[in-house]
Amino acid sequence: ITINGAIGSGEWTGANTYDGANFDIYVLQDGTNLYVAVLVSADTAANATDYCSIFFDTDHGAEALPQSEDRQFNATGPDGSVTTEDYNGDNSAIWVSTFTASTWSTQGTLDGSQIVYEFKILFIDVWGASSPSAGQTAGFAIDIYNADGTPTHYYWGSSSVSTTALSTWGDLVYTPEFPTIAIPIVICIITIIVFSAKRSKP
Repeated sequence: ITINGAIGSGEWTGANTYDGANFDIYVLQDGTNLYVAVLVSADTAANATDYCSIFFDTDHGAEALPQSEDRQFNATGPDGSVTTEDYNGDNSAIWVSTFTASTWSTQGTLDGSQIVYEFKILFIDVWGASSPSAGQTAGFAIDIYNADGTPTHYYWGSSSVSTTALSTWGDLVYTPEFPTIAIPIVICIITIIVFSAKRSKP
């Protein structure tokens, strides 16, 4: 996936998706990074103050306030002036701007008739581990700001998302790219083929 704010042909094939009235979400992983695309169908004009923020409760603690292990990533200005910001919590209602995350990237643009934001985030800043276990869960929320007309926020996570109340966020569950069950199945198939071949010899 190229992080350029445009949905390339086939780039997001196989992604888990959310199909909403005002925006859609695509989520993929490659064993190292989480990729998130947010297609804002309700936002058809690029403004310097438009933004998309994504949030991760890395230990799934659902705390009342963001903690040091919690993360926020911002892309602001899909009009061509995109600025990026990363934050963590400090047990207050204000995210800390002095935090510097691991290598990550984002971009937002007007792609056709809608604003698109793309993110690439290392696992350590999503699940708190470079190699999360199968089924490991992180809290996850999205805040989209549309400056067109009457400025509007769109949220994903629950029916009443607060960006500083982690208990109102949704869940992001890690699923390995290649389930371990695939390995013994392949071994069994090979064994059956070899056994059959031996039986067919004189």
